[in-house]
Amino acid sequence: MNVAGGPPLPRAASLADVPALGDLLEAVGAEGLWIATEPPLDRRRFAFHIRSFIERESHLCLVVPDGEGALLGELTARPEGPRGAAIGLCVALHARHGGIGSTLFQACIDWARARSLSYLALKVFPHNTAARALYAKFGFVEGAPELRSIPRRNGDLWDVIPMSLAL
Repeated sequence: MNVAGGPPLPRAASLADVPALGDLLEAVGAEGLWIATEPPLDRRRFAFHIRSFIERESHLCLVVPDGEGALLGELTARPEGPRGAAIGLCVALHARHGGIGSTLFQACIDWARARSLSYLALKVFPHNTAARALYAKFGFVEGAPELRSIPRRNGDLWDVIPMSLAL
């Protein structure tokens, strides 16, 4: 926990976190509502992909551990264009609405400002009203919906809303 008794503080992910990162992504993906990833997660491909976020100075991978080897949340950021970063957020079902997303977002914004980035960007499903409210709380603004842009395993195509924050 942090000194004020709030949610646990995020830390930089390590390669030892890769299995727990996969577990978190697969669990949230299995809910079928909040992220584009759907199970089963190709663990080998995921491990290769997430290593770039952990090992590259230009990328960010933050985790909030629960103290027992599992993760309460994670946030990744990768370069987007010359002055921005695209971010993704994932919070475990039992840890939502407890400040985990906010602590991850604040740490990401601090990271981006320390690198003199101009903006952060993300995409969110329109029905994910809790996430949209979190992002708006930090000053993210919504863009025009990208209609039928995310394919689902069942053949559906879901809309997404791009959101960005000028830094």
